[in-house]
Amino acid sequence: MEIGQKVKYTGTEFKDILKGTYTIVDIKNLFATVRIKNENGGIYVPMQDVEIVGEEGKL
Repeated sequence: MEIGQKVKYTGTEFKDILKGTYTIVDIKNLFATVRIKNENGGIYVPMQDVEIVGEEGKL
């Protein structure tokens, strides 16, 4: 995962709130969390709860 990548939230805790595509704006490896943000705001979530989107065909 890298800052600037587009992701979607796949976890269960905030699944009803965090819909759509987000951008990674910060990575906290110590806590295994990433800050995801869209036009409505941002939140820190566990790394395993996000999935990278738009990577098909990229070398």
